[in-house]
Amino acid sequence: MGIRLRVMFNLQYLVIFLWILSFSSLSAQKIGDPSLGSISVQHLKVSYPIETSVYRPRVLNLEGSIHFFWGEGTSGEVGIFRSRLNQKYQIKKKPDVLIPFTGKLNSSADSLSTTMSYDSSTGNFLAVYMSADRTERMKNVFSMRAVLGNPLDKQGKDILIEGEFFHSLDLPGSPSVSGDGNGNFLLVYHSNGADLNQSYIKWKKIDAETGRVTPGPIANKQTGSQISTPGARNPSVVWNPETGTYGIVFVSGKGNASILKFLSIDKNGVPVSEEKTILSNPKIMVARPVIAPDGDGFALIWQDFRQVKVPSSPPMSGIPAVRFTRIDSAGKLRPMKGEEFLFDTKDSSLLLSNPYNDASYLYQELKTIEPGKRYAAVWATGQVPHKIQMTEIHLKHSEIRSMPPVTVSEKGKISGEPDFVFDGKRYIIVYNQHEKNKYKLKVSLGIPIR
Repeated sequence: MGIRLRVMFNLQYLVIFLWILSFSSLSAQKIGDPSLGSISVQHLKVSYPIETSVYRPRVLNLEGSIHFFWGEGTSGEVGIFRSRLNQKYQIKKKPDVLIPFTGKLNSSADSLSTTMSYDSSTGNFLAVYMSADRTERMKNVFSMRAVLGNPLDKQGKDILIEGEFFHSLDLPGSPSVSGDGNGNFLLVYHSNGADLNQSYIKWKKIDAETGRVTPGPIANKQTGSQISTPGARNPSVVWNPETGTYGIVFVSGKGNASILKFLSIDKNGVPVSEEKTILSNPKIMVARPVIAPDGDGFALIWQDFRQVKVPSSPPMSGIPAVRFTRIDSAGKLRPMKGEEFLFDTKDSSLLLSNPYNDASYLYQELKTIEPGKRYAAVWATGQVPHKIQMTEIHLKHSEIRSMPPVTVSEKGKISGEPDFVFDGKRYIIVYNQHEKNKYKLKVSLGIPIR
């Protein structure tokens, strides 16, 4: 496939972007409350060159040390690498090679998207990825794999999770992983991306010390434990230490018939709360949810296509935007209030991004900074040049508000696939950037100003 210029203009997005341009006179529309403050941005310089593509960079705060992980390479020659920041926010000069260039990784953005978690009891991280390994007969054998390692290790342990499969249509997708801090990782994924009507959410448990996978993999057979009704896809999972459960949010159905759902299981995979609909509206398309722990419940964001109407402006419909809400441990919406045109009382959700200026696009991430009080979200925008935006969300006396979105990527550069952590003072935001026919790993610091 070579260098991936991930502009990916399908007809739907082309129509959306042309419509946005027709509303250029509305660019002064503001989303968010400036009285909450803003985020000051500093761009760090990567101290070593990356001559090929960078795929889905991730960042983890491993016991106070900031580590970056990413896929790097071109079609058929891709590895997984890791670097870190020192206390002066300088990037290590030479990266560690966790998985060397072996030609075993797929070249599409989705299949190379690592999902990551860290287990404090063993000190190990787990990075899940998809693999396409060429056989001697030049055919691809597909599988879901993981890298298990310690921050001090130079190279990780490669683990087979699901497969191997002779046909890509048999391969599950959209993996998400979370650790319980007590020696276990839970991996969830959807079973059938080719036929969403027959797709289920499944899970597997992975021992954080040995890498043992339960249920174990079997060639040409999916062995994960099924936990959802059919039609489910794109799950996001997180461990909540206060409730002692994994919360899982996912999408069911397609198009305007898509539904946002939630369920929870304990550390052994036993259902705690049954599958529950969070958001169901025949006029609203939802996609790509992300969940975070929030005290005795959960917070979540997602891509939302509902109509937006701000004062003195025409309605904006069908433009994907990022929205935020909170649920209890059973998936019931938390009662909140907010500014009328930004907050929807029907599903207790707050608009974070500005669809009058920027459509949200493909990837978003959410972190809880202070449970029940403060959160942060980051997302990529849709039109060229793609950029990365960020906001903080504040809850006070059941009133939910957010800062105006701030662009945290470099101006005029095509940027995507963001992730971030908070170290107590600053946000460390990692993303890729397309420049001069190649992708680069980029890091920005976001400093909250109030």
